[in-house]
Amino acid sequence: MKAIEEIKRQQSGKENSPAWMIGMQLIDMIKAEPAISGIIEEDLQNPDMSLTKCADAMRKHADEIHSKSRGNCVCITPAKAETVIRKFYGLPDQTERPEPAAEPVPATEEDILNLEDFL
Repeated sequence: MKAIEEIKRQQSGKENSPAWMIGMQLIDMIKAEPAISGIIEEDLQNPDMSLTKCADAMRKHADEIHSKSRGNCVCITPAKAETVIRKFYGLPDQTERPEPAAEPVPATEEDILNLEDFL
């Protein structure tokens, strides 16, 4: 995927920075929703939509929280970070989450094939 390649290119030399972490979250989002890959790929070509600029938007959001709480530290949950990232890149909300896998149904006598029947 070209979007992931571009994310990794923009992450290069910025390990463990906010931009790098946003890139990691974007990669996870692309893996969960391959349809958003094209949007992200196109956006990352625009210098105003780089990982660094998204990190600035995240920092602005954190500063807003910080000024309201008057605390010395601000933390953003991954879900809130995803909301900020989706808004920044104009990605659709993920309203439909995949259903968890159903529990396997145990086999009954009728479901079992006896190979001796074929001898």
